[in-house]
Amino acid sequence: MLVHFLKPLQPNANSIFFQELKKQPLNIVAITGAIRLPQGRRWQLIFWGWPRLLLFSLNYGVRTFRAPRPPDAIVATSHLECLGLLLAKTFTRSKRRTAIVLQGFIYTPRRSNWLNWMRKTYFEHLLPGLTRIVVHSHAEERELQRAFPAISEKFIYVPYGLHVFHEVLSATDDGYVLSAGRSFRDYDVLVRAFSELPYPLGIVCDSYSALPDKPYPSNVTILRNCHGQDYIDQLRRASLVVIPLSTKDLSAGQMLLLQAFAFAKPVIITRTRTIEDYLIPGQEALTVTQGDAAELKEAVNLLMNDEKRAKAMGEQGKRRYVERHSMAAFTARLASVLQSLP
Repeated sequence: MLVHFLKPLQPNANSIFFQELKKQPLNIVAITGAIRLPQGRRWQLIFWGWPRLLLFSLNYGVRTFRAPRPPDAIVATSHLECLGLLLAKTFTRSKRRTAIVLQGFIYTPRRSNWLNWMRKTYFEHLLPGLTRIVVHSHAEERELQRAFPAISEKFIYVPYGLHVFHEVLSATDDGYVLSAGRSFRDYDVLVRAFSELPYPLGIVCDSYSALPDKPYPSNVTILRNCHGQDYIDQLRRASLVVIPLSTKDLSAGQMLLLQAFAFAKPVIITRTRTIEDYLIPGQEALTVTQGDAAELKEAVNLLMNDEKRAKAMGEQGKRRYVERHSMAAFTARLASVLQSLP
């Protein structure tokens, strides 16, 4: 089975994802690019980043659907890439039965009813043209099946997985707490909790809109330009990772959660329906009620003052990461989905 993977943000195919994927019984071709999406300002992403993703997939799609032998399946990681592929298929009038798979779809609601209607209409026209739509929680799978009943069979849950270079970096414990991320974070409740705690807190976030617009306590540091190796170094040195979430139903926080697991760090995370697939509360992490600063404060004090419990929780999280959410586990499940395509 010949499968093309679109990776417009990746300059080459040397990633661990492709190394693990090539161990699967598939003929894999990586379609890479060197697109760099703007960070921090959403308008730059909309007017500069998104059009480049669309053009990348459109150009690739036109060439591919005109080729003597297109792939059996194409895997994309954004709806814009899928839109480009479907437009290319229409332009070339291709009759080939090439499956198009969207990996990691997140259907986010908007505050405006008008915007919600526009998005729903857009996806009602786009998604039926796809063969499979991979989501990363059972809750989202069920919600999407209800939202789009005509194509309910297209949605499929695959646990999220990632690779962390923990084997070449020894984790340490420097006595501070770390949080990170841009999407669906409740940093307001996190800062309120730490205004009454003595521990230093670092927040890795380059989005101005995601952070509270007010003075921070002296023990809170905002790390706006912390990426790549600098970010991994912050993570491996932390004593505790806290992930405050502002959504109950959408995939959020899994990447940081699994990165913390990989380094055997104890975790506190907001209790949501989507996070239930990634941990057993009290074993791999402590879960707290959304928006409850007092409960979050109590959980932080508990783990920062109980070294034995924190260490045991971190070790349990690392076992879960290796067995269920490592890149090897993730690519094996993804390959199984591709092999079962009609």
